[in-house]
Formats: sequence, C-alpha cells, structure tokens
Amino acid sequence: MLVIAAPMATELAAVRRAIRDPQSRGVSLCVIGIGKAATQASLTRIAEANPGAVILAGFCGAVAPNLRTGDLHVAISFLHPDENHSIAADAQLSSAILASAHRSDVHTCTQPSATVSRIADASAKAELRRSTAAASVNMEDYWAAAAAESAGVPFASVRAILDTADQSLPDYLTEQDVHPAGVALNAAIRPSRLPALVKLARQSHLARRNLTRCVLDTIDALAGRQPALSGVWP
Repeated sequence: MLVIAAPMATELAAVRRAIRDPQSRGVSLCVIGIGKAATQASLTRIAEANPGAVILAGFCGAVAPNLRTGDLHVAISFLHPDENHSIAADAQLSSAILASAHRSDVHTCTQPSATVSRIADASAKAELRRSTAAASVNMEDYWAAAAAESAGVPFASVRAILDTADQSLPDYLTEQDVHPAGVALNAAIRPSRLPALVKLARQSHLARRNLTRCVLDTIDALAGRQPALSGVWP
C-alpha cells in the first residue's frame, strides 16, 4: 500500500475527487495535520499498518528567491534548524515523483527542505536561506521523515510552492483561508482582509493544480512499475 499523506484536507481534495476508490488502486489517502506533534502521531499510526511507502504531498513556502507559486519541490533531504542532522529522501520514490513533475512540465527543485515550528514570514525565510541550504520551508517534512526512518518505511515529499520568498502569509491564516469558501467567509466577516485572501486563493489554486497533477501521475507511474519498485511497493 502506498500512502499519500497531506497536512491539510484541501491539499488532497482534488486527488480524492480523481480517485474515488483509492484502495482498489493500492493507495491510502491520509490527512495528518499540521506541525510536529500531529505529524509524529499520524506517521506513527501509518507506520503501524506497514505501508510500502509514504509520500507527503502539500504546500510550502519558497526560501529560494527563484521559486514561484506553483513550482514543485521534491527535496533530496529534510532538515530542521535545531537538529544536528538531515534525513535523506528515498531515492526511488523521489525519482518517480521527479519524473512525474517533469512530465507535467512544471519547474521543479530538488534542494533540501527546512521544517520549522511556525509559519515563516519573509524575514524568517531570508534567515533560513542564509543559514541553510534549504529551498523551501514547511512544518512537517522533517518530522515525517524521522518517523518513517525510525519505522523503516521509504519516504519522500513533494511540495507545491504557495508563497514566494519575499511574501509573508497573514498571521491569522487557517486551513480554510486557502479554500475559496474560506476566503468568502473570512472576507465577509473582515472586509479589510479581502485583497490578501483573494491573492492567497489564486496562489493556492495554482499550487493545488500542479501538486494534484504530479501526485496522480506518480501514483499511475508507481502502479505500472510494481516489479521494479518491489522494495517500496508490495
């Protein structure tokens, strides 16, 4: 069984619509939650089911200034500024994801990703760029990779750039604010937020579109290469 995990339901919504019966495809779709505690708890539960592999799919913020909204990041390794070592992504899984991204003709980066404890604003991203080799920032990859490594489960991540390196997301942001219905509700309550939320909704649409295409293509590619990927796909 291949597990496709995402921190937020909106990141998997289009994949769920496209795959109505994931189990028949040998796939499990899981929402794991945001941040360290939720990620560790969810990945521990996932590992107990002895999956063939786990791919974490979601949004991220750009750290590298050349990355734009909708670009894909398939990190070769995962780091945390407060931890002493990085964790390598599974090479076979990463290669499959990269091939799918290239077929989608989306700009893709393979530098490490950085995991932090809170949403990184523009100044925090600039500091990460100075102090690490990271190209993007998120709140889950490192902890998911660590839990998968501990359980002996192959792990890789594909992230779609949501906010650019010079962009700071609103500090009131919730999961609903990257969904059109959430934008409308939030704007009705606080009209002053409308311009920022409309921009964010447009960015999330592009990021989700490119992420979904890559994930679906990866699932198809892995299913067609079961013998070659016997180490990660039972």
